[in-house]
Amino acid sequence: RPLCFCGLVSRETLWYPLSRAMSALNDNPLFSIILPVYNGERYLRETLESVLRQTSSDWELIIIDDVSTDSTPAIISEYLAKDARIRSIRNEKNINCGPSANRGIEIAKGGWITRIDADDNYKPDFLSTLSDVIRGRAGNDFFISTWVSIMDSDGHRVVDVPVPSAAKVKRMLNVENYLYHTATCYSRALWEKVGGYPDVQPDVIKVGGDDRVLWNKFFDSGAELVVIPKALMNYRVH
Repeated sequence: RPLCFCGLVSRETLWYPLSRAMSALNDNPLFSIILPVYNGERYLRETLESVLRQTSSDWELIIIDDVSTDSTPAIISEYLAKDARIRSIRNEKNINCGPSANRGIEIAKGGWITRIDADDNYKPDFLSTLSDVIRGRAGNDFFISTWVSIMDSDGHRVVDVPVPSAAKVKRMLNVENYLYHTATCYSRALWEKVGGYPDVQPDVIKVGGDDRVLWNKFFDSGAELVVIPKALMNYRVH
């Protein structure tokens, strides 16, 4: 996809049973990670592993399969068996990313939402850094975005891309979207307040995609953007 400047004992033996115990104790995680996917077999495992490697365990992952025809469903089943914090639903027909994300958020248990694409991945401290910001502020009428590292199709880092000031992001949004979706987090309450993503995937040429529509809704509602000046996710260009 094009570059967008606008986001002894095996580890499994120890980690996965532990993750099931943590899930049973935490029905209200801080984060719900939303992953819409269509035919994402090439990079999906790498994306899912980046979630499992988070230093914060306070999350659930909801995968929305948008009627994939490759091995994506089998990969999803594999990870559902590995970690009880992972859930999945499958659309009856292909509805694209934004509407699929709405379906996932509707069943989410977390108070804060992140949305990851099936070809991107998080750095290990992504969620823990977001958590520090969230716990350090009052209320939930704000959203957060971080800088990103651009990687090539083989996962090699190319360059880090900073995000401008919140004021510039807001001012330039209808000209240039500087926020990367996978690097952005918002509260469930804010998503509900503005009505979520469009019910039908918008025309990218006309309005710039479902993410720009949502950011505009956030700003129009009076929400504040918080920019974290650190590259915390890997955005793949391929």
